[in-house]
Amino acid sequence: MKIQEISNTSPLYRAALKLRHRLFFADFGLPMEITCDHLEENSTHFAMTEHEELVAYSRLTELRENEYKISQIVVEPEHQGKGHGKEIITHVIEIAKYSGAKQIELNAQVSVSDLYREFGFQEFGEVKVVELTGIPHIRMMLKFS
Repeated sequence: MKIQEISNTSPLYRAALKLRHRLFFADFGLPMEITCDHLEENSTHFAMTEHEELVAYSRLTELRENEYKISQIVVEPEHQGKGHGKEIITHVIEIAKYSGAKQIELNAQVSVSDLYREFGFQEFGEVKVVELTGIPHIRMMLKFS
């Protein structure tokens, strides 16, 4: 497995958009256009590949000086349960730390919030249901001393 930074013109980026749509929005009948949000253009995108095929994706956004957000973490269904999600999360956290992060936040689906607790993320705020999908999310924060 290889993790690399990708540009928004890369075929891997286009594959990641399709994966994100398929896993987060397609079951709700939402269009592909919903996949990109206001953070898309100002984010750094990461792809995990095996034999040049996308296995997992995540993005990292600097929100403010030394404050980052990890989002859009997805793993191809046939590769789930093999530790690839943890591997790409670890990589993105290390990139943020190397870039001077004092804290990293994310919005986790409540059903997978235990995964992020393993990295030291703590719940911050209250559970909110995403209006478009009805899926409960919780804001989580990882702080570095």
